Amino acid sequence: MDRQSLLYASAGIAVLALLTGVLTVSGGGLNPQTQAALATAGQLLNTSRANYGELSREARSLIDSMNGLPQPKREQWLARLDQSQKDLDSAAGELDQAGELAAQDDDELRVEIERRIGQARQKRTQALQGTSDILELAKTVSEVDKNRDRYIGEARASYRQLAAYRPASIPGAQRAMIDWPEKKADLGQAIQRMADVKARSASLWKERSRAIAAPNADALLILETHRNLQADGLQLARLDSQLGQRVGQLYLSWDRILVDMDVREGETLTLHHKYKTVTVHIQDPQKKQGAHSEREAWVQVSKATFDALEGKLGMSVARKPAGKYEEEAESLAQPAGYSYLAPPGQSNQYGQWRRDSHGGSFWVFYGQYMFMRSMFWGSAYQPIMPRDYTDYRRSYTSGRTYYGRTAAGQPRYGTNSQMTSSRYRSSRYVRSGGYRNSYYKRSGGNLRGYRSSRFRTAGAGGRGGSYGSRGRRSFFGGK
Repeated sequence: MDRQSLLYASAGIAVLALLTGVLTVSGGGLNPQTQAALATAGQLLNTSRANYGELSREARSLIDSMNGLPQPKREQWLARLDQSQKDLDSAAGELDQAGELAAQDDDELRVEIERRIGQARQKRTQALQGTSDILELAKTVSEVDKNRDRYIGEARASYRQLAAYRPASIPGAQRAMIDWPEKKADLGQAIQRMADVKARSASLWKERSRAIAAPNADALLILETHRNLQADGLQLARLDSQLGQRVGQLYLSWDRILVDMDVREGETLTLHHKYKTVTVHIQDPQKKQGAHSEREAWVQVSKATFDALEGKLGMSVARKPAGKYEEEAESLAQPAGYSYLAPPGQSNQYGQWRRDSHGGSFWVFYGQYMFMRSMFWGSAYQPIMPRDYTDYRRSYTSGRTYYGRTAAGQPRYGTNSQMTSSRYRSSRYVRSGGYRNSYYKRSGGNLRGYRSSRFRTAGAGGRGGSYGSRGRRSFFGGK
């Protein structure tokens, strides 16, 4: 009987006992559920003993037939089978003691009875698992013993593949060390991990190649060598792929810009954001070459997210800079595009500070990245001065969102700025007036209290809608 059949048989007995073994007792006696659990545990133990006997006999027969199995390993396997028998005997002892307690018909003993039932279950499962593991290992070693040449040949082929393997990610990682010096140590460690795997496999093959090829070679040694070399091959390929992915992340930057918000009132009240994700692929930082792509999508968000970002329309609410890994992405909202600027007086791969005719400075993007100006600011773009960047960095390093200030003292960025209202005037959020007439706004952000029937009328249609306190419908746009 295989392991899966044993599990199904055990589960079947448990279900049958629970359906038929519930007993009734007078008030104050041991509860029926505990009595049923004890009865079920006894049946399962009997089944486990029978299963153990079948598995153990098969395992012992295989072990006896292995003339080349080293004596220490033979004794170790037989000792594990004997231990499984002891585990079953111990489980029986736990149930005997649980039965003696149950005979007192006192529900105050329930916790101790159930503890002993649990101990018996753990020991019974441990016994079957250990026996099954020895049997499976014995079968595998017996298979290797009958097919030595094939397993030795596969082990040799695995080693040769490992020795000849040249990780495809290393050239890119070496280039990235130059482009992103702060990642040099991390990338170097990743390269070294692959070298360690190759060195380990080479050492293993040097140590065992002759031993496993001998006529009387230990089949278990052949199996372990075969498995270790195959595992090293898989690990090396996985490390190579992981390093390639991480190198690729360093040459990508992305910004997630909040471009619209929506309160949808229909059968349920749901909150939604529309994000524009701008991705910039740095092709060559030294030559200032790159390409970009962008996409937009609506996503449903939680109340916490909607409320936290309601003042951030038009801003980058999450981003990952080039030269960083995905796990280093940032979530502090900031004006879109500011993160691509260099400190005043400096330049980077995206642009530089340039002096005007009056001696002042302003930021300009290089021709290859000129698309950023229109993409992040559109027609509302106004030259960014050194003071703007300095104030932004001061806010950023202190963990605060920078909204900027106009000459009139009003926010320059974010939901409440005139520039944002103008640029996003066609958005649902701006056209609805911030959904001020919606139930969500009038209730102070109450989601649980929303009932769609309150807002329905015989003539109301569409995906959703909201009404003012006097019954007038405010704007609501479907997706």
